[in-house]
Amino acid sequence: MELHVVNQMRDFGVAFISNVPWGTHICGFYQEHLDYLETAIPYLETGLEHNEYCVWVIPTWLTSADAYALLKEKIPNFAQYQAQGQIKICTTNEWYLRFGKFEPHVLVQTWMKEYNKAMSGNWDGVRILGTPYWRGHRDWKSVVAYENLMEEKVGMLKLLVLCLYDITDWKFTRS
Repeated sequence: MELHVVNQMRDFGVAFISNVPWGTHICGFYQEHLDYLETAIPYLETGLEHNEYCVWVIPTWLTSADAYALLKEKIPNFAQYQAQGQIKICTTNEWYLRFGKFEPHVLVQTWMKEYNKAMSGNWDGVRILGTPYWRGHRDWKSVVAYENLMEEKVGMLKLLVLCLYDITDWKFTRS
């Protein structure tokens, strides 16, 4: 893996998060689909505008066709970004379950391959938007392991990662 160590600040593209350095990995929660989209679309739009290669692993409630249609509707010049190959959209099954099950180590290795492939192109960096926990997936330990592994890898790369979780899938208890 090729490292691209930098301290340059980047516009994260989310209203409640200021500029961040490359290597930032943020996890957040959403309650409604609209909440998710109001975070996801500006995040991706900012990446596209700043010459970043973007990968969006869409939540299970959204289809690839609908995701592309939303971006085309909301982001000026989206057709140009798409034609340049600047964005990749995958479903949960295509990305997180591509090897038959959710395997944190394999997924992180796959992200690093995707990162290296993108960085061999003409992009300033890579921006990932994922939803690694979905309705019916109850293996929280593997998700935590995945998030920890991503955190270890992201820090020294020209990479921004945003993982959004549906808070309605969580059962919080007070002790």
